[in-house]
Parts: sequence; structure tokens; C-alpha cells
Amino acid sequence: MKKNTLLKRLWFFGIVVMGSIIGILSRSSLIQIPEFFSLYTGDTIWAFTAYYLIAFLFPKMKAKYRFLSAISFSVFIELSQLLKYEWLESLREFKIVGLMIGYGFKWSDLLCYLVGCLLALGIDLLFKLSEKQAILGNDIHLQDL
Repeated sequence: MKKNTLLKRLWFFGIVVMGSIIGILSRSSLIQIPEFFSLYTGDTIWAFTAYYLIAFLFPKMKAKYRFLSAISFSVFIELSQLLKYEWLESLREFKIVGLMIGYGFKWSDLLCYLVGCLLALGIDLLFKLSEKQAILGNDIHLQDL
């Protein structure tokens, strides 16, 4: 594995760990945050973290495909909350599983996922842009990102 790819994977892994911590804290009683943020931060950070988990697993994947993968995965997980199979409901009783796959479908979660994935995409593109500028100079096109 190239050194550059290893560094990217470490960076992406760090973001996944931080996103997981922030997401869990946003749903805990350890910190007090305004109600609006406590309602929507967890789902937004969840999708943001999903984006960077995909980036960690596939570091050479283009940003637009990371975005499409993360938003598709997030929507799939949200739609799976409409399923009320007994075995699935019993899995949700475990706190960590419940936080990962959710408890009940909400339309607002889909918007949070979109915001989280767009935020992750924006940050990813900014880093790619700065990386390419350092290597290539100013001759950069969006389709290269």
C-alpha cells in the first residue's frame, strides 16, 4: 500500500472515530446541548461518519461515488426502520445497535442524512482541492475531484 493511501486511511479512520464519539455524545446525558441540536445532530453526524467509513474502506473512490454510497446506505438504514421483524427489534434493544440502525422511521432523518453527506462531501472536496493545488498548481477541474 502506498504511503499516501495509508495516510488517507488513517485520516479517514480518525474522522470515523471522532464522528462516532460526537454522535454518541449528542445522544447521551453527559453533555447538555440545545434541543434542536440534540434532535438532529446524531443523524447528521451518523451520515457524515458513514461517508468517511466508505472513504476509509475505499480510499481511491471518487468523492461523488462516496457521496452516493453514503446517502444510499443511510437511506437504506432509515427505510429498514419500517421493518418490524421480531429479530430486528430484539437487536435494537442493544443500545449500540439501536444507535447504529435506529429505532423508528422519521422523514426528518432523511434530511439530516443529506446534510451530513453534503457536509462530508464538501470537506472531502476541500481537502482534495488543496492537495491537488499543492501538486498541480492552479490547473484544477471539478471533474478531477
